Amino acid sequence: MSRELATIRTDLDIQLDLEQARPTNFDPVIVENFFRELEFRSLIPRVAGIAGKAATPTSRPGSAKPGGQMSFFETTPAYQSAPPPSTDTETRIIDSAEKLSALAAELEKAEAIAFDTETTSTEEMRAEIVGISLAVEAGIGYYIPVGHSSGGNLSLDAVLAALKSPLTNPNIPKIGHNIKYDALVLTRFGLPVAPLAFDTMLAEWLLDPGSRNLGLKNLSLARLGIEMTHIEDLIGKGKNQLSMADVPVENAAPYAAADADMTLRLKSLLEEELQQGGLMDVFRQVEMPLVPVLAQMEMNGIRLDLDFFHAFAKELNERITNIEKRIYEAVGTLFNINSTQQLSKILFERLRLTPPGNFRKTASGHYSTSADVLEELRGQ
Repeated sequence: MSRELATIRTDLDIQLDLEQARPTNFDPVIVENFFRELEFRSLIPRVAGIAGKAATPTSRPGSAKPGGQMSFFETTPAYQSAPPPSTDTETRIIDSAEKLSALAAELEKAEAIAFDTETTSTEEMRAEIVGISLAVEAGIGYYIPVGHSSGGNLSLDAVLAALKSPLTNPNIPKIGHNIKYDALVLTRFGLPVAPLAFDTMLAEWLLDPGSRNLGLKNLSLARLGIEMTHIEDLIGKGKNQLSMADVPVENAAPYAAADADMTLRLKSLLEEELQQGGLMDVFRQVEMPLVPVLAQMEMNGIRLDLDFFHAFAKELNERITNIEKRIYEAVGTLFNINSTQQLSKILFERLRLTPPGNFRKTASGHYSTSADVLEELRGQ
């Protein structure tokens, strides 16, 4: 039955002209919008490439590879030189002591501050700060470079000192996306941001626990209709991925400033939805107060008795070695205990144990040695 269900029928009378299925002239804007609606985000950057090929008579648009898949589904994107999506955020780079002082004064007068960090790692307890972005007014984002490999950095100590008063002011709410991460990073460097008043990621989750838009880029597109630059456009991915520190300030700044700006914009929208959904009390009284508690727990960590664990590991290794020795003595030969095929041969061919009544063979043709089978063999 299973084989019949899995068999692909190749004898059906289907009239399909594959040449007509090739992408020819099409409106890339319509296709991109349709892909966004279906959340085919990884295909969107390839649309322009396919459109370009389709419009070039000397090339065969969408030509199939030997495997049969057309270039919409190539592993390597067909179009790599397109400019990244941009927002309407006005980016202001803070690259002098005078600009830093002016920004600190502006932050002191803010009704709320959205903040974000650019770092060298997604692990907050290991990350080094590359830059800090802030927003206090929709449409404007500030970026302070402190750890780029070249050009325009301010001293991290000077920046933290200038930002300490506004970012710890108890009367100015702080807003972030996945705010615990950025708060932990800054706390590690001596700047305990407070109060942590609004997390846009947490708000989206509370409104829709099954949301697929918890990431800031997806959330901005879904909620604001704004397509932001993705991190891969800056640092790449895979084995050729760069550190954020390697990205020039002029390229990193618009990306980072938009993060803070979009977070600020999303706060207003999500706050209204929380109010309308009757979820604001839960958000303010339960979810947000838990964020600094969890952050402090992570900062505190746990104490490990390393001597105990080293001794325990040694004891376990000795016990495992003794058990393996007893197994080899019992069967009269050495074999790889971790090999299911070798274990199957030992149990059912060498020792001639009787397979359970409901025994089954694996794809390799050997009797199964799964845990439930081994339990049924106990006592033979």
